[in-house]
Amino acid sequence: MKVKSALLVSALALGGCAVNPYRPPSSAPTAALSVMATDIKGSATTRTVGVFVLADDCAPNSNGTHMENVFKWGHPETLSTPSQVITAGRQFHFVAHYADSGMGTDHSCLVEARFNPIRDRKYKGVIIINGDVASCDFGLYDVTSGTEELVPFEMPPLVCPIQGQRARPNGQAARTIWKVQVNSY
Repeated sequence: MKVKSALLVSALALGGCAVNPYRPPSSAPTAALSVMATDIKGSATTRTVGVFVLADDCAPNSNGTHMENVFKWGHPETLSTPSQVITAGRQFHFVAHYADSGMGTDHSCLVEARFNPIRDRKYKGVIIINGDVASCDFGLYDVTSGTEELVPFEMPPLVCPIQGQRARPNGQAARTIWKVQVNSY
């Protein structure tokens, strides 16, 4: 399952596609959300960050499930999605993800959170990568005024199973180490 999730995240990022793009209802009040990964270390070749949107019961959101993923080659210290419109005035439920891959290893980290966005506010979610993707933490900030103000949010103990994964502890990393064998003839 870890391999499939890392490959799926990488495939979505590489393809630049959103299978079911999230769009808030046109009549709903809106806010904006961007998500960034920070404290990125290690020597991965590719990195991606993005957001899955869920319904309150962990089912896919009826307004779509995928916000824009961002994919980069190389070694950025931070990686951020663009600001995207979300529904305000009610609980917003999402899973932020970070993934990287390099020669023989894939890492990913999922963080599930819920908060109540206020109309016309701008929010920034921050996935804090611990070590070489040993685990991750999360912070949520209102950045409307230009300064970061901490926003209350909930993080359940387990991340909802998404994309066919099993539920796992919130903020726990998944690591796949590929055996590379070179045959000489």
